[in-house]
Amino acid sequence: MGDCSKMMRRKLYPKLQEDEENSDVDVEGDWSSDDVEGLRPEFSTDRKRSSGDVGNVETATQRKEVVKVANLIQPKPKKMGYIAIAVIIGIFGCYFVWSEFIVAEEQTIDLNLTKVRHNFEEQLSGLKMLFKKQSKKTWGSIQAVVRMTTASSVPQSPGVISLIPTREAGETVRCLGQKLALIVSSAYNDSERVVIDGSSIKSIHNVDRIKHDFDNDIRRGLSDKQHVVLLLDFDKIPAKSGMLLHGLCDNDNAPFKQAVYILTVSEKGQPNETSDEVDAQVTAAWAKDLAEEDRYSLESRIGNNIVVVLPENAETLSRNC
Repeated sequence: MGDCSKMMRRKLYPKLQEDEENSDVDVEGDWSSDDVEGLRPEFSTDRKRSSGDVGNVETATQRKEVVKVANLIQPKPKKMGYIAIAVIIGIFGCYFVWSEFIVAEEQTIDLNLTKVRHNFEEQLSGLKMLFKKQSKKTWGSIQAVVRMTTASSVPQSPGVISLIPTREAGETVRCLGQKLALIVSSAYNDSERVVIDGSSIKSIHNVDRIKHDFDNDIRRGLSDKQHVVLLLDFDKIPAKSGMLLHGLCDNDNAPFKQAVYILTVSEKGQPNETSDEVDAQVTAAWAKDLAEEDRYSLESRIGNNIVVVLPENAETLSRNC
């Protein structure tokens, strides 16, 4: 029986034969179940473990590579601090340059407007020498309007000068209006100015066409950097066209504020410059076509600077007009 168990062990465990031959250990005695279990081969278990170990090694390697790349991409705290400082310096630098540019531009505009005022006052002195019969108040009113308009690059409203003739001053008021428009545009260094003659357009019977042309001529001229609009005999312009001045000369929302409107009225008799009749005369010709509230509204735009014009002698007019 002992020989039989020995032969079975050698068949099942060939390696055991080598151990018996090379060892002095007695392998012929009784073996316990634990001893046999320890010698049992575990091919399938070893194969699975080996595959799992390889997978674990690959996963660990990939994790290391990901961490390494992430560390390269992620900015260091020190670098983030430098970037933040650079951004802040850049913002302050841009703001400084921008503010310096705005200040320089405003100073340039102020210098230009100062030059405009200086040029205007010089030429106005010459105009006073030509129209010697006009009062000191007349020249003061004209000068105040131009000063207000040139006090800022964006004044609150455009300047409006309404020239009203006394009796027999109809020719004088037209001549003075033309000369005044010329020196104001010259002070701005404008090559042209908008001129609309109410006496000329009165013959046109298409009121809508007159209104369209009236509005278009003024807006186009002022859009082209002109600064003066001269309306001769504007009381002869149809009421619909005249009402456009309500918006163009608005106190707050006028589309062109750096502008001077010079209006002349045809001869209407002797106005009383200390009464409300002066304002009323500005729109008296439109009384039939305008509601009373529209007239008052328009007068508030164009009747704030009424200038009463006295007649000059014939020699002065023939020489200068």
